[in-house]
Amino acid sequence: MSIQNKIRLKFSLVVFLAIVSIVVAYPKTVGFMSPIFDFVNKAQINLGLDLQGGYRLEYEVDTSKIDENKKEEAVQAAQDVLERKVNATGTSEALIQAVAGNPPRIIIEYPGAKSAEDLKDLIKETPYLEFKEEKTEEEQKAEKEKFNEMLAPSNETSRKSAIDTLQKIKDGGDFVALAKEFNQDPGSKDTDGVLDFMKKGDLVPQFDEVLFNGNLKNGEFYPELVETDFGWHIIKKLEEKGEENNKEIKAQHILFSKQTADAYQDYWIWKETELTGKNLKDTAVVFTDQGVSEPQVQLKFDDEGAKLFAEITKRNMGKKVAIYLDNEIISAPVVQAEITAGEAVITGNFT
Repeated sequence: MSIQNKIRLKFSLVVFLAIVSIVVAYPKTVGFMSPIFDFVNKAQINLGLDLQGGYRLEYEVDTSKIDENKKEEAVQAAQDVLERKVNATGTSEALIQAVAGNPPRIIIEYPGAKSAEDLKDLIKETPYLEFKEEKTEEEQKAEKEKFNEMLAPSNETSRKSAIDTLQKIKDGGDFVALAKEFNQDPGSKDTDGVLDFMKKGDLVPQFDEVLFNGNLKNGEFYPELVETDFGWHIIKKLEEKGEENNKEIKAQHILFSKQTADAYQDYWIWKETELTGKNLKDTAVVFTDQGVSEPQVQLKFDDEGAKLFAEITKRNMGKKVAIYLDNEIISAPVVQAEITAGEAVITGNFT
């Protein structure tokens, strides 16, 4: 991840926490983010959005207290936050764009809003902040097994579909047409399963074994399903070039995907605590000057939050505590010591 993207993620966190603090009646808490948005009151009906009309809002972004070399990232972060809120509604037609200027603006065109007020309320809706702790190894193992059991019927259906499709190919079915219809590989969906020239080692071992050690001729398909962590593949060799260590092969495959519990780690690794955004009393943003100037988010909890945070850090020494915003993990720092002062700092890389 680039430095710019890391900064952008941090700014997004800053914006979210600032909104949290504003909503709980601390409008002057967050340095330059108080407020980052000045509403311009330009909500208006715009029938050009789609056949049924829609609404257009404009925000001014107050960057007056942000370092000059960080203003662009701040505007982009604000745009990211707005996109996340709007996209969470399920719409695919909203347009959100930043417009340069002094001050810069962010324009939202939303065809699905029933009124301008509904759209404003959506933008101002409080993000949900949570603190979660790791489950024990025993709990994680049990939860993971439950997920795998739950996913087993779906995976069996996928495997049987792969068997049926392979049989169709053996019976003379059109590989390209079947790949177009059934391939579930996101990376090759648009190419009907075609994978451009690759060297040995570029793919997972099972795939490599078939292509480079399976003695397939150009135009031949492998007569058995090939199972990998991704699912079940039907593989066809298209052509090859080069020799020995320089050999490259172009192939086509049809993937019938497999789901595993690993895709749902958030559910079986973490458990909720009683500490949430309602326990925030104050937030502030500061920048360090070590290398790239990066924002740190300082949190202050109310009395109840301070007690809960102390208990959480005490029982999780050397373990991770996850911070979630709107059900998405944004940080999982390792607890180094019990924290009893009722304050915390979020910094470092968000991974």
